[in-house]
Amino acid sequence: MKFEIEKYHKYSKGPYWYLICTIILAYFTYRSYLSHDYVQIFLFAFLVIGMAIYIIIPPKKTTVVIDADTDYILLGEHKISYTNFKGYYAFEDPEVLSVNFFPISKMRPTIKLCFNHDQKEKVIELLFSIGERLPFLEDETEPMIDYYQRILRF
Repeated sequence: MKFEIEKYHKYSKGPYWYLICTIILAYFTYRSYLSHDYVQIFLFAFLVIGMAIYIIIPPKKTTVVIDADTDYILLGEHKISYTNFKGYYAFEDPEVLSVNFFPISKMRPTIKLCFNHDQKEKVIELLFSIGERLPFLEDETEPMIDYYQRILRF
């Protein structure tokens, strides 16, 4: 089974997210101005300009080819055997479907694949093909960093 997904999923941020960030940066810039610390003023101004450039000119979209076979999963150029994982967990967010693969070793990161809702049939097919080799971890929770990233929409 072979298909493509975006390398980085961009969450849509609401207007309150930008408003809170702007207020925080303005506060720190104002505090730096009152203390006459011009280095901090320059750094905060540089940060605001960098954020504006990132918002206006988003990074180039790249796709990754996923190929699920009987013994391995191919993520782009990386061929990973199913024996490296203790199981998987599927999560449905209002914006994306995500499948987390949990490694056996604690030193390796969790692999998270995000899919659009229009790819739901392919995701179900992928999960059925993986389910023969890896257990579904119902009691496994989403890693805390992924939870906060999803809530803050980075």
